[in-house]
Amino acid sequence: MDRLSTQTREIDKRYDFMMGSVRALGELAWQMIHDKNVIKRKKPDNTWVTNVDETLNDTFIEWAGQEFPGDLVWGEERSNSVKNDLAMADKHPLWIIDPIDGTKGFVRSYETDRFTENTSSIMVTHFMPGETVPTMSAIYNPFQDQKVLISAHRGKTFFETSAAPEPEVQTVDRDRAPRTLSEVRRFEQTHWKVATPDLDRFQELVPRARIASHQLFMGSVALGDVDVSVFPGPSNPHDVAPGALILHNAGGDVRTFANEPFEQVDWRRYPINGTVGTVHPRLGHEVVRAVMDRHEALAV
Repeated sequence: MDRLSTQTREIDKRYDFMMGSVRALGELAWQMIHDKNVIKRKKPDNTWVTNVDETLNDTFIEWAGQEFPGDLVWGEERSNSVKNDLAMADKHPLWIIDPIDGTKGFVRSYETDRFTENTSSIMVTHFMPGETVPTMSAIYNPFQDQKVLISAHRGKTFFETSAAPEPEVQTVDRDRAPRTLSEVRRFEQTHWKVATPDLDRFQELVPRARIASHQLFMGSVALGDVDVSVFPGPSNPHDVAPGALILHNAGGDVRTFANEPFEQVDWRRYPINGTVGTVHPRLGHEVVRAVMDRHEALAV
């Protein structure tokens, strides 16, 4: 068997592991919810974390270690090696996991016993040794009545739900996609204090648009649910790398607020200069230019 075939089989094996893992982690999260075993606390950065986040994070590290000894795992809550050690990542396969993206919403849904509209997701990304762009990724929302899973593998994006479990290849329709800010009708964003650029008033740039609750960050653009995804820096790879690959594989445009295109970003490295996800590169350029022009004007 030649080297290329061996590597392909290895990547396929890792994809199967990733997909099985996110589904199993979703079941574990639900078990803890049903057992009323959810405890929240504030982290030093004043954000919420729960024992569910930590349990899912630790469980994935354990599973990856059993299946692929020597692989690195960098989790939002814990890691099995030094985070951001790119020299090590150049030598070993790397997994990056956000066990529950959207912990605040997860806590609110648990406390009110209303998960119907919960947008929290389990997000996993994988890199082969030395690769700066992800090999594969998955974003899984197991908390709503209809579970949603979108993944990226072998240059394609796949979408499935619990109601339609057969994966379908997802591609964007660039011909019909908005190309200017004036055409944007729905967008998703994340912002926080001291973020750069400050996206707190992004909607002023798209006055006819409305914000949508995201559950598949940037994956929502790949599905055609929103026109623009914006996420400021300094951002962590676990927050943006999964959706970046999903949208890129679907044929969309992903760039940072430094206007670096997807292929030129090291998606393993913290910090990432924020991200912009659109279908059409013309719109991506305009978002970056408009936001950064505004940012520079406010800084004067």
